[in-house]
Amino acid sequence: SNMSHEIRTPMNVIMGLTNIVLQDHLSEKSRENLRTVKSATENLLGIINDVLDISKIEAGKVSLEEKDFNLFELLKDIERVFSFSTKEKKLYFNVNMAEDVPKIVKGDRLRLNQVLINLLGNAFKFTNDGGVTLEVSILEESLSFNVLKFVIADTGIGIPVRQQDSIFESFTQAFSDKAKKIQGTGLGLAITKQLVELQNGHVYVQSELGKGSDFIIELPFLKANSTQIISENLNNNKLQGKISLKGMRILLAEDNLLNQFVAKQILAEWQIVLEIANTGVEVLEKMAKEDFDLILMDLQMPEMSGLEASEYIRTKLPAPENSIPIIALTADAFQDTRQKALEIGINAVVTKPFQAEELFNAIAQFAKQTTTIMSVEAIQQQEIIPKTIDLRQNATQSQQIDLNNLNKLLNNDNKALKQLFKIFTENFSVDIKMLKKAQETQDLPKLESLAHKLKSTFSTFGIHHTSKILLEIEKNAMNGINQEDLASLVCDVTHSYECACDEINEILKMEIA
Repeated sequence: SNMSHEIRTPMNVIMGLTNIVLQDHLSEKSRENLRTVKSATENLLGIINDVLDISKIEAGKVSLEEKDFNLFELLKDIERVFSFSTKEKKLYFNVNMAEDVPKIVKGDRLRLNQVLINLLGNAFKFTNDGGVTLEVSILEESLSFNVLKFVIADTGIGIPVRQQDSIFESFTQAFSDKAKKIQGTGLGLAITKQLVELQNGHVYVQSELGKGSDFIIELPFLKANSTQIISENLNNNKLQGKISLKGMRILLAEDNLLNQFVAKQILAEWQIVLEIANTGVEVLEKMAKEDFDLILMDLQMPEMSGLEASEYIRTKLPAPENSIPIIALTADAFQDTRQKALEIGINAVVTKPFQAEELFNAIAQFAKQTTTIMSVEAIQQQEIIPKTIDLRQNATQSQQIDLNNLNKLLNNDNKALKQLFKIFTENFSVDIKMLKKAQETQDLPKLESLAHKLKSTFSTFGIHHTSKILLEIEKNAMNGINQEDLASLVCDVTHSYECACDEINEILKMEIA
């Protein structure tokens, strides 16, 4: 486990630098060589992650959660994850959930997701024609739980009968002679089996050589305490129903002014009473003075980080303060960060920049059961009354800034949009200058911190290419990558910020209602 962590750091550097070089003007031969490096690196990182997972399981360090979660939304998320695989290999992918399967179940969402991703990834890997189907049905029902049956069926190469009994053993592959063509450790199915059995479930395979395979999981889930976790937004961005969050007292821990402003606008729409803390220390100070229903916790803050503050709350504060729901808001999308947050007692993790629906769904899990349900008609009526249409009509003129997303985020409020633009142009110019200075003085910790802070800011504005550059700066500064690379990346960020400010000035010249 320790070695896996140590190896993963330089591997991330190799992957990051390879991606950067691939953006340069290269000969086709050099580009093809780099793509091969990238592919080999991704395979090696996958092996490292598998070894880390299996070592955690065998050491008994995997803990399971029992929480209500939306199974229907999980399956939709998985469908989106594999949409690229289906297009790339020209395969079909069907996800079917029987009508009597409850949408809300109680169990470990993260581990179920990992099991399904492992098996589906395997199915797509060994399927070149036809496709893959995921079907969910009820196998057994009692007063307190349901046993659900998940069947991942593919039309791939199949598994020989003699291999089917050993396929779930560590470091075993059905086709060792194909190892050079199909990369893998043989740990994926072993991890899947152990995770399923940790949840008191059962997994097995039915396969015929040349005709495909069916991987079947039988997994018990407790019946959920609530049937009111939010359904996902439909294609027309209308919600099937909402729990009212009116009157909830929420403490937002966030040191980024722009993120504070966006959160204020969104939470005000839901009539939430909001208090803001700029550091982890302020979180504890405000908790000592006031009662809150929930904390939205940024993970990287000065003085005391969100992780440190959350751990202090869980381990040092008395009941009931130590059980307050905490939702992490972070621009760090790494699985390790998410896992660490959950391990110290954070209830959920939302990645910045987030959509309003995503944040609502996360908060709604902790809304009091007595809250009222708004009718679909009332919600739709709210959504069809725009506060203005002028900027949305001119959104196509934007070269960098995603005005459609900003208008959606701010509920088409041009006054709020103006304020957001003002924060970006007036406050973040200082951060851009500090970013450049940190690079010039080789202050890598400061550079890492500023890049992390600015990353979510640019993402909020839809300037995703710059957000990716800032992610590279953050990773390179963390790993001590030197100056020539960092100087070039910081220069790109500075230029992008200047272009965005020019664009904002052009947008503000338009007539705004």
